Amino acid sequence: MKLWEGDRAAWTAHSLTDPTFERRVLPKAPETIAVEGARMAMGLVCEFGLGSVMVCAIDGSSILKGIEEMAS
Repeated sequence: MKLWEGDRAAWTAHSLTDPTFERRVLPKAPETIAVEGARMAMGLVCEFGLGSVMVCAIDGSSILKGIEEMAS
């Protein structure tokens, strides 16, 4: 999963084995970025029976503010 920030934040999910797979979620507000990312991750885990989803937070990203919320 990646969080793209700029004019409009977007979560995208990509498969490491299927280059055509992509899911996208556009958070409704800056305050909901972490919650909506966590929902997306849980949806992927349930849908595909995944053991984990990797989220990388880069310094200065707004996801760092909500990383604890996502992990719970």
